[in-house]
Amino acid sequence: FFFVVDVTEQVLSRKKIEESEKKYSDLIQNLPVAVYTTDTEGKIVLYNKAASDLWGREAKIGHDLWCGSWKLYYPDGTLMKAEHCPMAQTLKSGKLLRGYEIITERPDGSLHHILPYPSPLLNAAGKLTGGVNVLIDVTESRKSQKEKELLNRISHIFNREYKLEDCLKASLKEI
Repeated sequence: FFFVVDVTEQVLSRKKIEESEKKYSDLIQNLPVAVYTTDTEGKIVLYNKAASDLWGREAKIGHDLWCGSWKLYYPDGTLMKAEHCPMAQTLKSGKLLRGYEIITERPDGSLHHILPYPSPLLNAAGKLTGGVNVLIDVTESRKSQKEKELLNRISHIFNREYKLEDCLKASLKEI
């Protein structure tokens, strides 16, 4: 007896899935911003070079939880527990999380101000399958903002002193 099963459709479907996964991976790898994905437990599944550059280290796939940063801080400088990071909150709630800023510390001690954009990943049935996070480094922007504020304060002080000097000169002329 011979049984013949046509597996052409199965092979074609598998090839389409593999091509789709390759395109997805290539897309993530070539983005100029840090991006990573996790499974439902928060273990990192995929990340791009921009993410490892931002973290200052290579994450351990399937081991590191929530993100690849060495340490995380709230904007006020308080240490953030990993399970409270934006990606962990997104995976726990299954909802988008926006409007937060965090500070990451790299192994070399440098600090970076980050705007995270974690999003849940859902399958066709709407079940949570993991998360994806886009990290925008706003460190240089924050430095420029602080420099601008400092220059404005110096300018304000200079203008105030300059006006006082003019007042003193005018008063001395009257005497």
